[in-house]
Amino acid sequence: KEVKESLLLICISGNFIINPNEVKDVYITFQNRTVPENQYKYIALEIISNSKGISSAEVSLFKNGESLSNRRTNSLGKITPIKINPTTLETGATFKGVVKAIGYETKFFDVTLQDKDVYQQITLSQGGASLKITLQNDMSLSEDNAFVTLDYVGFNGTFDKGYSDSNGEIIFKNLPSGNYTINAIDKDNVDEVSQTISLAKDETKEIKLTLRTGDGKIRFNFFDFKGDKVDANYALYANDGNG
Repeated sequence: KEVKESLLLICISGNFIINPNEVKDVYITFQNRTVPENQYKYIALEIISNSKGISSAEVSLFKNGESLSNRRTNSLGKITPIKINPTTLETGATFKGVVKAIGYETKFFDVTLQDKDVYQQITLSQGGASLKITLQNDMSLSEDNAFVTLDYVGFNGTFDKGYSDSNGEIIFKNLPSGNYTINAIDKDNVDEVSQTISLAKDETKEIKLTLRTGDGKIRFNFFDFKGDKVDANYALYANDGNG
């Protein structure tokens, strides 16, 4: 037989033998194992520009491609550290991050685990690319309040998002260079569009996209004589050329 107890996800084992028809008292003592404080590691970041800390920067952290935590920097540009127990950390685990700050180019970075009270410095540059998107429908009318997502190719998750204004426009700023996929859908969740673009460093780009109902689909809107929408039943028939 084997007896196991898990303390801090550390497996402690004890072995004993029971012969057929035997009754035996077995005493097993498990010793509480604790990790010395100096063996812990930390995700500790300091976001800087020109050797000065950047306050209120938004930091998103990921472990093995999955969201781990979101932090904001304090007045010194530092986040509250995340304590990592090295004895429970799986082999090959990776940590990555994304930092956004108003007026600075968004930056992707690899996280290096630190000793206590030691901070990994991440340096940001002012500026970044800018992307203005104008959305219209297939009748060339502005698509206001359309939901737009911006995905960075190679990044797991939505990079940025927002809604178009009354002119069908939305602007994304402080973008790093790279390839992006734009996805937009109108406020009725009917018309949509998707397109991939490339941005160079500090580039300013404007594009116009048309939201469509989709291939093989037709949308009808019915109005009364006052111009108000009405519900109506209708049927469609294919014209086979025979009348």
